[in-house]
Amino acid sequence: MFWGDLDTIVAKLGAQRDAGADHVAIQVIGVEPGRSAMPYWRMLGDALLPQGAGVRRTT
Repeated sequence: MFWGDLDTIVAKLGAQRDAGADHVAIQVIGVEPGRSAMPYWRMLGDALLPQGAGVRRTT
């Protein structure tokens, strides 16, 4: 388990992948009740998905 800012999380996920992980579970926590975690998921997606991955966002 780890936490931190976006750069820290991306680096630690990369270290897991480099160590041979082919699956990881990610959960966004700490969001206030009633607030959507979607902005945080989008930041993670932008940071983790290859550029031009063809992800289409809906509102």
